[in-house]
Amino acid sequence: RQPALGYVLPYGLLCSVLIKALEAAPGVQVLYGAKVSAVTSDRNHACAEFEQAGQAQIMTAALLVLAEGGQILEGIPNMRRHVREYLQGAVVARVEAEQPHHHVAYERFTSDGPVALLPDGKHGFALVWTSASETARVLCNLDEQEFLDRLGRHFGDRVGRFVSVTGRAVFPLKFSRTSPVTTHRMAVIGNAAQTLHPVAGQGFNLGLRDAWALARLVRHTPHQCLGDEEMTAKYCRQRQVDRL
Repeated sequence: RQPALGYVLPYGLLCSVLIKALEAAPGVQVLYGAKVSAVTSDRNHACAEFEQAGQAQIMTAALLVLAEGGQILEGIPNMRRHVREYLQGAVVARVEAEQPHHHVAYERFTSDGPVALLPDGKHGFALVWTSASETARVLCNLDEQEFLDRLGRHFGDRVGRFVSVTGRAVFPLKFSRTSPVTTHRMAVIGNAAQTLHPVAGQGFNLGLRDAWALARLVRHTPHQCLGDEEMTAKYCRQRQVDRL
């Protein structure tokens, strides 16, 4: 028996734990406030051009990992990003309910798309409400009480009435897939490799498995072989079934 099917935690808390782990790791250099403008590669090394504190800089590496969501993929030869619009939007917000959630997360699957409520505080939930693009924009612009009434009718009364909402925003939803996920001295992971509909956190978990598999492969690859064709081909094979 498992103690839980999964856990919900604030993104900021996750980041703080990862940052502390990086700070404690020997030989790791972290650059904050750097914006990458271009990446290139050949059979010998990869190169990233970036700006930090107003200064243009260049960094080379035996292996460059793109985990930035896919914004700079278009200029990379041999990599193609296939995109399909879902014609849906996700309304995200934080809502408070009348009754405590007792650490239970909810996800309802409706004809409009899934609506998820993830525990956040004693009575609070992080809300992800999927609907058609135009409906999502309308929901985001409703006055507070009308929004809460619509949410109550849509979700039901498992936690009583919804009493407040803050931080509403709409995100357009689309599917994307990068193929292949490696080229000379480069690997693409996470949302840069694939972006999925946000059902049950599948895209996030897939990205974590990308990172885990690549890190494990790096650890077990001789230094002089990092980023070579054999290593990148092996990464592609390891991730093929899971991605499909």
